[in-house]
Amino acid sequence: MATDLATIIKALESHKAEIEWVAAETTALQAVLTHFVAGFSSAAPSVRPLILKAFDNATNQIMGEGGIESVSPRAQRALQVIDQIRHSVLEVIGDDPRPS
Repeated sequence: MATDLATIIKALESHKAEIEWVAAETTALQAVLTHFVAGFSSAAPSVRPLILKAFDNATNQIMGEGGIESVSPRAQRALQVIDQIRHSVLEVIGDDPRPS
C-alpha cells in the first residue's frame, strides 16, 4: 500500500512538472505571437483588418455552429486565450481593444 501511494505521489509530481512546463511554454508562445503579429501590423498597416479577421475566424472555428453555450470548457478557455491575444496585439499596436 505504501509503495502504491509513493508511486502515485511520484506520478502526480511528474504530471505537475509537465503541466508547469506546458503552461510556461504556452505563455512564451503567446508573447512571441503577440509581438510578431503586432510588429507585422505596425510594419504593414494595410494588413491590420486581415489580422483582426484572423482572430474572428479562429473564434468562429472553435465555437462552431452551436455557439458559445455548446462548446466544451477547454474550448471556452481557448476562446478566452484568443481574446487575450487579440487585446494584447491591439494594445501593442496602439489601437483600442474591441470586444470579440
